[in-house]
Parts: sequence; C-alpha cells; structure tokens
Amino acid sequence: GPRRRRQAAVGGDGAHDQGRRAAAARRVQLSADGARRGAASVGVEEPLFARALALRAGSNEVVLVAADVLLVHREVAREVAARCAAKGISEKAIYFTATHTHSGPVTVD
Repeated sequence: GPRRRRQAAVGGDGAHDQGRRAAAARRVQLSADGARRGAASVGVEEPLFARALALRAGSNEVVLVAADVLLVHREVAREVAARCAAKGISEKAIYFTATHTHSGPVTVD
C-alpha cells in the first residue's frame, strides 16, 4: 500500500538538542487478510491504516499511534514499545488509540 513519511526539525542552533523541535509521521496500510465472526474477508471497501506521529521538544518526546482496528491488542502494543525502546524512546512516551471499527480484522481474543 501507499506509504508516506514526513520529517521536519525547527528551532535551536543545531549545537545541542536543547531547544530543538522535531516531528515525524508515518502511515502504513494494514493487511486486508483476516476473518470477522468466522467469515473470511471477501474484499476491501476502504483501506485500513495505522498511523504514528512522533514529536520532540528538547528532551521531551511523545509517540501517538492510531490504528483502524477495534482495539489495539496488548501484544501489538508491547511489540511497538520494544521497537521504540531499541531507538531510545521510553515506553511511557507511547500512546495508542483505535478508531474502533467493527469492519476490520479481529485484533483481540
């Protein structure tokens, strides 16, 4: 699916990270494979996406993750947190939300 990536940094004199502001956004299309209530997917009416927005101001950072699913499964959140931790982003800085669509794949047991 289509992928877009934007990054921008403004402020500060570049000599150190204090006072710097940065933002990055990413959108990825989710797979159309799956089943809902025992019935296999027969097509895609509208694509589903996961989106992330990372913001930094000096040493403060936050990552917002939104997905077109019913709920964000705990294991998915843990995997995302582990990948962010590998890049030096604290688990406490990551926030998840879901659009709560009932038309997407099952994401919880």
